[in-house]
Amino acid sequence: MPSPKSPHEMFQVMKANILEKTGRGFDEWVRLAKKSGIAVFKALTDHMKTEHDLTHGYAQMIAWGVLDPSRLEAGNQDQDMVDALYQGKKAHLRPVYEALIRRGSAIGKDVETVICKTYTSLRAKSQFAIVAPRTNSAVDLELAMPPGTPASERLEAFASSYPKFTHRIRLSEPAQVDTEVMAALEAAFAHNRAPA
Repeated sequence: MPSPKSPHEMFQVMKANILEKTGRGFDEWVRLAKKSGIAVFKALTDHMKTEHDLTHGYAQMIAWGVLDPSRLEAGNQDQDMVDALYQGKKAHLRPVYEALIRRGSAIGKDVETVICKTYTSLRAKSQFAIVAPRTNSAVDLELAMPPGTPASERLEAFASSYPKFTHRIRLSEPAQVDTEVMAALEAAFAHNRAPA
C-alpha cells in the first residue's frame, strides 16, 4: 500500500487503524476526549497523550475530532495547495518534495507537516525545516541549524527573512535526499527540540 501523501490521506489511514492499534474506535475516542472538558487544542492533545498513552499523531487527530472536525474531512485543501505549487514548470520537482517530506517526517514521532501556500514546513517543538520550490530548477530545504554550524559545498549559509533559518540545501532530484541531507535535517530537528 503506498504511503499517504497528504495529511488528509494520513488521517484516513489512521482512522481506519485506530481500533486495532488502541482498542477503541475513533468515535469512541472523540466521545472520551469530550468528557475531559478541555477546549484548547494543544492542552487536549497533551491530555490524550499523558492520560491515555496515545501517540502524538493519534492524540492530535482525536483533538481535531473534538475541536475542529472539519479539519479531518477538509484536509484535501492541503493537497490542493501542494498540487498548485508543484505544477507547470515546477511539476518535475514534486518527487523531490515528496522524498523530503516522507523522510523528514520519519525523523521523530512528534514531527508535524504544516502545508502553506508557498512552502511546507516540518516542526516538532518548533519549526526546523522549510521545503519550498524557490526556483523552477530546485527545491530549497531551508534549515534552522545550531549556531556555529559551518557551511559546506551543499549546506549553504544564507540570509532568510526568518533569521532562525540559517542554511539551505538545493535539490533537483529525489536521489539527492541522501545521508548528508538527512544528517542536516536531523541536526536541525534535534536543535529545535532542545530545551530552551
